[in-house]
Amino acid sequence: MVTASPLPSISPQILLHSSGQVVHSFAGESIDSPTNYRVTAIALDQSQPAGSNYRLAVFYSAGTFCLFSVSPSTPKDTLEILSYTATTIRQRSAPIVQAVYHHPLLITLSSSFTLCLYELPSFEPGTVPQVRLAQTLTSHTSHPPTSLILTRPSAQSYKLVLAYTAPVYPTHWTAALTELAISDFTVQSSQSSTAFDLSPGWTTLPEDEIGEIFTEHTTLKLPTVSATSTDGRFVALASTNSCSIQLYRLSSRPSGLKLSFVRTLEGHLSPVQALSMADGRCVSLSRDGSLWVWDLDREGVEVQTEGLDNLPRTTKVLFDERRIIIVLNGRIIVKRFDI
Repeated sequence: MVTASPLPSISPQILLHSSGQVVHSFAGESIDSPTNYRVTAIALDQSQPAGSNYRLAVFYSAGTFCLFSVSPSTPKDTLEILSYTATTIRQRSAPIVQAVYHHPLLITLSSSFTLCLYELPSFEPGTVPQVRLAQTLTSHTSHPPTSLILTRPSAQSYKLVLAYTAPVYPTHWTAALTELAISDFTVQSSQSSTAFDLSPGWTTLPEDEIGEIFTEHTTLKLPTVSATSTDGRFVALASTNSCSIQLYRLSSRPSGLKLSFVRTLEGHLSPVQALSMADGRCVSLSRDGSLWVWDLDREGVEVQTEGLDNLPRTTKVLFDERRIIIVLNGRIIVKRFDI
């Protein structure tokens, strides 16, 4: 596991963990900043085969990212293999908040909702590696919180799924999703959908359906959004004004993508502030420290926690097959589960 403190520092440290212990720490050697800066995002290369060194991209508030080669067997041999600094003021002033990496494609998302696609080099011995910024995209109708999923359907193509929140007139929010098809390090096509998608114009409704439609539309609109997450098949949405989680299913139709409301996940007794989804499962963490694991095709179970109440808004939650990892005020809390 890889972590970094969100606090500013002259030389922010990256920490490598194994079996709950820090086994090595290191910092970017190429960072040149006259003031304190901090780590804003970390992305692990998804293409790395098991047993070999893996590549790790680390992003800094100074507008630079560094790529490291990390050996699982000998972490102290971690090596910085390249660094890249944003060339525009806009990119440097809007820190990277999320990134996904499947070598040689690196995709970053900034706090200003700018999406950058980079082609990374092959690191041939005796050559100076060069990073190429292949494409930059931006959006004025997409808003955090966000979730990124990058897959590689074929050797020549990638698919990026981006879940986010979209405004609903006049003062509400709903789940939204964009799917981008990528080849040659540029977006070839994209399609989007929002969960609260009303047809334009006027529609005639039987009198006995008006109340039902009005109630459904009112409950699905949220005054605030605290967390969203996707696994490419489902999208989950949580609010600071509710203890429940909205679950939507993503489907492809001839007319385009469709986000359809599935059900509400009930169990928390205080608002949910962190979500994580993968492979049809969702982990949710609420303000009172309640931790739930949901099988999205069946039901959910609560994982026992103690002393995690009044969590800060910056709390993060991640999970794998048997562990739930909570990142809280510089601490890492590991919980075991089986569902």
